[in-house]
Amino acid sequence: MTPTAKADPALAVDPDSISIAELVATPLVVIDPATSEPRPGVARRWVGDRSLTAFTFTIDPRARFTSGAPVTATDVVASLDRVIVPATGSPVAELLAEVDGYAEARAAGTPIRGIRALSPRRVEVRLSRADATFPVALGHPALGIVRVDADAPGGLIGAGPYAVTAADDAGWTLERRRGVGAQRVVVRRYPDAAATRAAVTSGDADLALVTRDAGTTFRGDLRPVSAPYVAVSNYALDLSNPKFANPDFRRAILQALDAATLVRSTFGPTVGVANGVIPETVSGHGPRPCRDVCEYDPAGARAALARAFPTGGVPTIAIDHDDTPTQTRLAEVARQQLATVGITATPRPHPAAEYDDFLANGDPELFRLGWVASDPSAEAFLLPVFATGAPENVAHISSLAADLTEVAASRTADAAARNRLYRRAERSVLEQIAVKPVVQYRTRYLARSRVRGLAVDLLGGIFADYAGLADR
Repeated sequence: MTPTAKADPALAVDPDSISIAELVATPLVVIDPATSEPRPGVARRWVGDRSLTAFTFTIDPRARFTSGAPVTATDVVASLDRVIVPATGSPVAELLAEVDGYAEARAAGTPIRGIRALSPRRVEVRLSRADATFPVALGHPALGIVRVDADAPGGLIGAGPYAVTAADDAGWTLERRRGVGAQRVVVRRYPDAAATRAAVTSGDADLALVTRDAGTTFRGDLRPVSAPYVAVSNYALDLSNPKFANPDFRRAILQALDAATLVRSTFGPTVGVANGVIPETVSGHGPRPCRDVCEYDPAGARAALARAFPTGGVPTIAIDHDDTPTQTRLAEVARQQLATVGITATPRPHPAAEYDDFLANGDPELFRLGWVASDPSAEAFLLPVFATGAPENVAHISSLAADLTEVAASRTADAAARNRLYRRAERSVLEQIAVKPVVQYRTRYLARSRVRGLAVDLLGGIFADYAGLADR
């Protein structure tokens, strides 16, 4: 566990803190790590109204805080209000931005009007727009239900399977109150990622989050466990730049790039290869969404380039990226791939701290477009980045088909029908011939054999109801 880990669920944004949050505080719903769909958490069931602008959650009568007290609707309202008020400092308060009255509550630090208790076991959440996938956002571990208690370690009592029984600068001790797993889990802080890795390889720890495993030989009972993370990285073209007005030129650029080689030569086995703007493990991802548009096809790239510039004169393009070693290497491999089909490209690095400002206010050409979604829903990967006019739409994609399909999906209650619409929206975005999916980031843990049945979810946390962590 690194020094940045937090024990307060409302502050959970990194995998370390999310893992703790999943153990100590269960949200209204939890997200299944295999399907990314919501399933019962503190709430036994939920239902949206016909407009999908209001959801009513019925609390499971078995839901208890680790103190033994039942979870009530008032507790749920207070817990979600706590995330919203600025005094808490929650980095994920915007998960609730669609709730009616969010802006006013944030500004005033007062309870939000869109969340109210209808009865001791029923909570209503009213939204400012239709959003069928809103329950997925409520499954974020940072929205785990807690009760403020000054006498409890850390000042909180959670509604999860474990209680924090001791907390200091060295870490936390968690005791199981219900469910399966170890009776006690000791979470230790280490000064950095290298020390965390050393702890598990030496046997001082049973489970640790790690960054890179390339070239590592695992001996004895040590094994890697990994899962996709809600972070992707694409190459994109700025459609507002006249240089890319010709769709065949854009097609040639995208088809010349081999994502598998880019990933393998730059990251090794520690990340996955993306084949769409929605990760494969998120509901709504389509089969081969890049087909005939952005899949690697050097012969097709050369043919498209010949159509775009039949008399020659192919313009030189810049590859814009932040100046980290990884992205510098990635840009160089991309340059080589483009050169093989006849496109001259020049890597153009920018200081990492200034890169986002450059994308928003500069003149990017072929550029690295990274995205970390707020929750594991298709909407979180589509709407903020690719909707017409969205602030993060730095590729300036404008697709009426994608926009209308996205709106239709938001208003579709049936999950299967909604996912079909998301697949259409993803395909409509890629048909603008401006985005090349490249990297699917992954969360990686090292675990000893005593850690059984471990499930790592899309937010990088250890899924709270796994049957692992045998007692030491």
